[in-house]
Order: sequence, then C-alpha cells, then structure tokens
Amino acid sequence: MQNQGTEKQRRRMALYALLIVVTTLAINLLSAYLRHVESGLGCDDWPDCYGRIESYVTADQAVAEMALAPRQTAKQIHRAVATALVVVVLLLVQQHRQYRLLTGAGGSLPYLMVAVLLVLSIIGPTSYLKTFPAIALVNLVGGMALAALAWWLWLQLRPPASVAASPGLRKLSTACLLALLAQICLGAWTSANFAGLSCPGLIDCGAGGSNLAAGSGAFWYFRELSLDGSGRVVFDQGALLIQLVHRAGALATAALLLWLGIAARRAGGALIMILLTGQLALGVCAVLFELPLAVVLGHNLVAALLLLATLRLVCRLSEETGG
Repeated sequence: MQNQGTEKQRRRMALYALLIVVTTLAINLLSAYLRHVESGLGCDDWPDCYGRIESYVTADQAVAEMALAPRQTAKQIHRAVATALVVVVLLLVQQHRQYRLLTGAGGSLPYLMVAVLLVLSIIGPTSYLKTFPAIALVNLVGGMALAALAWWLWLQLRPPASVAASPGLRKLSTACLLALLAQICLGAWTSANFAGLSCPGLIDCGAGGSNLAAGSGAFWYFRELSLDGSGRVVFDQGALLIQLVHRAGALATAALLLWLGIAARRAGGALIMILLTGQLALGVCAVLFELPLAVVLGHNLVAALLLLATLRLVCRLSEETGG
C-alpha cells in the first residue's frame, strides 16, 4: 500500500511538472508575440516601422483600437496563464516538501523553479524598457530555463528507458546541450537588440560587414540602444556583429546536434534531427522573407522543443555495462 501511495504521489508531481512545461511554453510564445508586435514586427509600413518602440497613434482611432485588440487579448491570456503557472509551481513545491520523493540534485529543482519565477516577476514589470536589451534577455532566457527545469524534473519522476552509451557519446550529448544553451542565449540577445534585419542576405551582409570593429560593445550586458527622432532603434555595427555571431553559433551548434542525432539515432536522435531541420529552415525563411511574425514565433518555439528533446536524450544515455 505504501508503494502504491508513493507511486500515486510521483504521478501527481509528474503531472504538475508537465503542466508547468506546457504553460511555460505558452507564456513564452505569448511574450514573444507581444514583444515583437509592440516592436513593429509585421506592421503596415514594413520594414521602416521595425524597431519603432515608442508608442504612436494613427489618425483613425477606430483602426487603432482594432489593431490593439489582439494585443490586449494576448495580454489578458498571458496574465491568466501566468497566474495558473504560479499556482501549479506552488502546488509542486508543497507536494515535494510533504513527500520528499526527490533527493540529491533533483530535490532542488522545485526551489530553483521558484527562484526563476521570482526573478521573472521582478523583471516582468520593466519589460517596457526596450532600450535595455538585458531586460528582454532575462525574460527570454528565464522562460526557457523554467521550461527546462520543469522538464528535467518530469524526467526524474518518469525516467525514460535508458540506452547504453559510450563515454564519448555521453560527453558529446553534454557538449551539445551546453552549445544549445549558449545558442539560445545568443538568439535571445539578437532579438533583444532588434538585430534580425541587420544582415539582409544569407551570406553577404553588404557594405556594413566590412567595419565590424565599430561594433565593439555589442555584447556588453548593460548596453543601451539609441533611438532616432521617430522613436526607432538606431541599427549600428553592433547589431550586425550580434547577428553574425548568432549565425556562426547556429552553424556550429547544428553541426554538433547533427553529429549527436546520427550517433544516438536509436535513443531519440532522430527527433533532434527533425527539430534541427525545422529550426534551420525557419531561420533561413526569417532571413529571406524579412522576419515574418509567424516564422519568428515558430523559431522561438522550435528552439524550446529542441532544448527539451536534447535534455531527454542526455537523460536517456547511461554508461555501457557490457564489455
């Protein structure tokens, strides 16, 4: 009877963890939608309106209200889902404190999730300060971190079938996970600096690519973006440098993930290769078609799914037992 009760509590905690993953992904998608729409992505006079982060009013107030309606609805849904997320995280912590089903490093995951929530709750009200990329970076990376922690907790509670792997393959999976985390941070920094249109071509960035030295300070965490007279971000060499580093990181990370996907295809590598192909295709489409909103949102979502798939693969790989 005690074992049955313990299993019941583990299933309940696993359900909470899975709900946190789903709700966090939904919040991340809504946050990305709101941020990009408020920054002019997909506006009428594209691309001249991109990065115009100061509010402006159209001549026709009725048209303005219609344009704002989807954004206001998204904000209301975002608040409702965020409230539900907080409740589920608190229920998870209470369940963990009562039954102590996780020990060691796994036992700290619920508290780490609470810590991430606290950081996001502090940073969230400052999201309107779009000239400070660090704020958007913390929001974007924090959302990814919360989803990853909840997913890792779920994997601890409902562990997938393990697959024997060599030490080299396990080291490769860890390297891929670290590279993917770094690339996600680069992508968040690119978005926070409105650098998506800084290089219009897949290979050739035009004349601006010859003076990258002028972009020093592009990765300074406390950098502040400048605005022109119309309230639009001034796109400098720093934005171009950020975009180029992001693309270089994407190629390096893709090569590692492809290697991992082929080497561990029976342990979940096939899913990684499918997601990687989709992510690369979305990245190319974002460049060729000048950042369509749906493509940008898809790029964010697939990045999160790729992270979760890589975490699952790392969890599945175990030491070889045979000679």
